[in-house]
Amino acid sequence: MRGILVCSVLALCPLAVAYPAEPIPFELPEGAKVIKGAGRQAGWGLGLQTNCLVVVKPDPQETARAQSLGPLAVDAEFRKREVTTVEEWEKVRAGLKKRVLAYFGTLPPKDAPLDVKVEQEGQDREDYLFKVVSVAFDQDHRGRIGLLVPKGLSKPTATILVNDRWGGGIEPASSGVYSRAIGVHFAREGFVVVLLGHWDEVFGKSTTLCTAGAATHMVLRTMSYLETLSGPVDPERIGYWGHLYGADLIPFVASHEGRLACFVASCTCHELVPHYETDFWRPPFWAQQGDNMGIATRTEPKMYYSARSVSTHPLPFLTQEIMAFVAPRPFLVINAERPALFEAIRPVWQLHGKEPFLEMITHRWGTNEPVHARDYTVDFFLRTLCGIRPAHAPGETVKEILDALRSGEAGRQVVAARQAAWWRCKEATADLVGLLGHKDPALRRAAAKALQRVGAMREMTPHLKHPDPIVRLMAIEMMQIAGTRDAFEALAKDPEDEHRWVNEAKWQTLQVNPWP
Repeated sequence: MRGILVCSVLALCPLAVAYPAEPIPFELPEGAKVIKGAGRQAGWGLGLQTNCLVVVKPDPQETARAQSLGPLAVDAEFRKREVTTVEEWEKVRAGLKKRVLAYFGTLPPKDAPLDVKVEQEGQDREDYLFKVVSVAFDQDHRGRIGLLVPKGLSKPTATILVNDRWGGGIEPASSGVYSRAIGVHFAREGFVVVLLGHWDEVFGKSTTLCTAGAATHMVLRTMSYLETLSGPVDPERIGYWGHLYGADLIPFVASHEGRLACFVASCTCHELVPHYETDFWRPPFWAQQGDNMGIATRTEPKMYYSARSVSTHPLPFLTQEIMAFVAPRPFLVINAERPALFEAIRPVWQLHGKEPFLEMITHRWGTNEPVHARDYTVDFFLRTLCGIRPAHAPGETVKEILDALRSGEAGRQVVAARQAAWWRCKEATADLVGLLGHKDPALRRAAAKALQRVGAMREMTPHLKHPDPIVRLMAIEMMQIAGTRDAFEALAKDPEDEHRWVNEAKWQTLQVNPWP
């Protein structure tokens, strides 16, 4: 096996899963209840309306208004007409890609030798392995790639490329603050996780390449590296998760990388550029910042800096135009606002007959990633990468899970616990509880995650003082998802914990505000 470590102590017999040719669109989760309706938005929540997401449903009037503005075009004269066919869109897309390339500058050759080097040998973190490698970015620079591999994998599985862009890249996403260490959370869900770092400081003063171009090129290099692995990564099932910078980067990555199967944008700062009856689309106020990209973010433009002279008056492309590069692939947007942009890009998915693959959820936790939003994201990746409908496990699959959990073979049990989590298999609750005290940390943590996913709060509450801090963490997250009064009372009575993540999870859970 090249370039990655896989746990060899567990000889596994993974359960068979059939992956459909088309991703499964969203459906209202089992047991969810509608809590409010407000025009474009209809909500569903769990518990006492303290933890709820709002699923933004299509608004025909808003979509028609956005499409009537003709947002999909390359030049001024074309912006006064609509794009009505896939063929017209493909022509527009090709022109937009040329303009994006012109803004990027000179990209290094994407087919240059990778020259893979191990920067940090695999660390055993009990339920997953962590490793850092580097590849040649160009002749003068190397790019670091972090790899989190859940223990117990014996065949290629779904993989998530995480571009967190929050406080430094690889390290915070793998071992940093609880609410932002998204790579660890995904790894404990059973996904292989690939982490990328920052390029701002390296290319911020480049005269040949802006930092958005550098970050995009690094994603291309990373995807090429993943294709060389003969281990746990399935190159046909790789999704992208981006937060802040990483989310702002999505349209640029989507314009150049066709190997990514789906995208999730968390807390993106992209805005809808308003339409004016003039010969061009006026740049937004936050684009007036000299020779930088400007268009992609109004809060952290340094990602798009370069020392090259690039005109932003007017900009050669619009936010809604480049966001449409993702189409027709599944796309989940997690944000607290900006549904207008969401509706403006919907026509492209409609052209392809893939409107259900464009989803948006909102919550009111700002840049934090609350547990219930993360849980929904996991379901999105399961539907789009694995063809799994959580809470809809076929009878034969349930039987296989139960047989494996009862086999007494740790390898099979780890796989079965993760399958129980993915399918939200409630029938496995009693067997999973019995594994919480297993000596293998990978197994007991997989069992705790599965119990969290199936909503077994009554079974998890007694484990707030479990000797394994990650099991305690799963119990606390279960309380945040459920949001019932009993859960908060139990959590408030529990004394201070010595584990940093557990304490932060408690604080985050107790700070949940009631939805108005």
